[in-house]
Amino acid sequence: MGVAERTENSGARRRFLAKHPGAAFYADFADFSFWRLRIEQLHYVGGFGRITTPSAKDILFAPAAAKSWDERIEAAIDTANASEWELIDRLAGSLTGKMEPGWRIAACDPEGCDLVSEQDVGRLVFPARLEEPDALVDLLRELGRHDPTLPLN
Repeated sequence: MGVAERTENSGARRRFLAKHPGAAFYADFADFSFWRLRIEQLHYVGGFGRITTPSAKDILFAPAAAKSWDERIEAAIDTANASEWELIDRLAGSLTGKMEPGWRIAACDPEGCDLVSEQDVGRLVFPARLEEPDALVDLLRELGRHDPTLPLN
């Protein structure tokens, strides 16, 4: 639960277009805009008798940590895409069954990465929260050492 508000943040635009490159055609139309959700609390229903409503501070990065992440993740993605493209292809192929070249990381957050190819989009969910963007390449290499069984959403 929270407040949705328009944003002019260039990072929001860059992340969206990285995941949906076909949207570049209409992203500058007057009736198109980018929005962010300022989360205030979460209402979680985990089953019978398992309902909680934590506040945003209980589930989100502190603002300073989130800002630091945003400032460093693009460089980590660029490094991973440039140096680990074969591994990214292999991980994406194992997860999707589509063993085609050209997969890349479009966006990444502490919980996982959005992978894209020409026709496909998927989500590589990390087995544990990635605390530092600089550890992205190491995490990908570790995943590549094992048979990837991570869910792709």
